[in-house]
Amino acid sequence: EDAASAASVLRTCCDVIGGSAGSLAGSVFWCPDRDLDGAIRARGLYDKLHPRSSEGGDGETDRAGPALTIATRDGPRGSVVETGDGGSGPDATAPMRRTAVPAAALRTGDGAPLDPTGAGNAYAGAMTALLGNGVSPLVAACIASGVGAAVCEHEGLPPPGGWPSTLERIRSAAAEVEARVVASPDR
Repeated sequence: EDAASAASVLRTCCDVIGGSAGSLAGSVFWCPDRDLDGAIRARGLYDKLHPRSSEGGDGETDRAGPALTIATRDGPRGSVVETGDGGSGPDATAPMRRTAVPAAALRTGDGAPLDPTGAGNAYAGAMTALLGNGVSPLVAACIASGVGAAVCEHEGLPPPGGWPSTLERIRSAAAEVEARVVASPDR
């Protein structure tokens, strides 16, 4: 059911952005959770945006079409951000770049979320706003991880201490995540 809905959304994206998958221009951002991403990939739906794509033996995907950013959310395990130019020119079929972005450590008594409701949506919203304002996908993912952590650490909004302390928490969580991404051997 989710895959059918995703197919419908992806077809709409193709129609809105360029009229057909073969003539897409611009950029596309998609932020599914791990299960939906698996269903999309199993059905080849990302290929609707990139008709000449193929999965290589090294796990990287060749793309042609619009610039594409996929941020696959995976709860407490963080996210995987994939980016590709997809445009014309020498890098038109360059492999998608994949970066594992860890979740921020939670500042709760036991390190467990107090209320994870909305954390994934907060992550997706932060990614969308940041990418729309020209922030690079990797920096956006680090900040979005901080937003997700801030949501998990409190029950409801506004959080105790108000928004200034929450913004500081997001900043510190983003810095922590970014430091762990840079140190990661997968980068």
